[in-house]
Amino acid sequence: MSKLKLAFGVALALGLSGAAYAQTIVFDPDGTAGGFGAVELNAMDPLPGNALAVGAVPLSVGAAFTTYFQSEISVLLANPAPIPLPSGAAGPFEITMSGALNEVVSNVQDLTGDGIPDIVNIDHTGGTISIYYDDFSGGGINADGTTGNSGLGYADGKLILQATVNPQLLAATYTLQNADLDGDGVLEPVIEPLDQFGSDDLGVDSLVGNGSSSLTADVTFFDPDFFLTPPDVISLAFDGTFTDPFDSVNPEQSVGGQVPQYGPDNINGLADGGVVQDYHFETDGNLSFHAQQQVPEPGSLALLSLGAFGLAGIQRRNRSFAA
Repeated sequence: MSKLKLAFGVALALGLSGAAYAQTIVFDPDGTAGGFGAVELNAMDPLPGNALAVGAVPLSVGAAFTTYFQSEISVLLANPAPIPLPSGAAGPFEITMSGALNEVVSNVQDLTGDGIPDIVNIDHTGGTISIYYDDFSGGGINADGTTGNSGLGYADGKLILQATVNPQLLAATYTLQNADLDGDGVLEPVIEPLDQFGSDDLGVDSLVGNGSSSLTADVTFFDPDFFLTPPDVISLAFDGTFTDPFDSVNPEQSVGGQVPQYGPDNINGLADGGVVQDYHFETDGNLSFHAQQQVPEPGSLALLSLGAFGLAGIQRRNRSFAA
């Protein structure tokens, strides 16, 4: 294993410091023409999903790459209680989320002195996040992370929201699990099968680790039939939920249309001889919203102005009486 160099830094690919939003908005899961009905929600809770940092291995400061991610939204965190959504093969519709994030490695730290970076910082330079509604009427297929591993069905529905990720300096970390595997007193990365959700569908091994992060994105499009309260910013929060190996969903055969390239050693996160490969990891988090500030109607502005003038007149009269 001495010839293998760690290149896992992309596990922070979704890492972005930023405040989470938790405002209540009105959302209709199947649109105003559907039968589900509008609800007040504080956040959306996706199922665990997949992320793939393409071309991020081997890790080096200044390396640029794109991280793709996808998941299926399964619960609306609503008032007064959470509301489950159809997921898997349940139907009659599903709501999915996918994205592509632009990343640049800014710093790495080797805490164990073994020549392998244990903490990675990444600058986030932009990207997009999209939410889709799919009633399968247009030939769309079901997102199958919990029932299969094709990786398809996450972006084949109707686009109901899109947002542009805010570039910021990341403040997240990813911790690699190390152990003295051969009893020589030297800590080495722990390697286990990548797929530990049900049966092993891929036969790929992986470094073991986890991390935390969050990001914000400005809404550039939303469908008013679904988002009855117009959102202007969304927040994705990942609290300790970047993980390898996968244990809550299948590692899928494609993420954002990209097929994972694990390199000649077929070990996720390790590079041999500098061969460029990807890094595949599981994610889980919550999606919350910040509502647009409503601009008053012209009539309301006129009434507000009249009220201000009236208040000013009362104040002037009071001053004259006091004199």
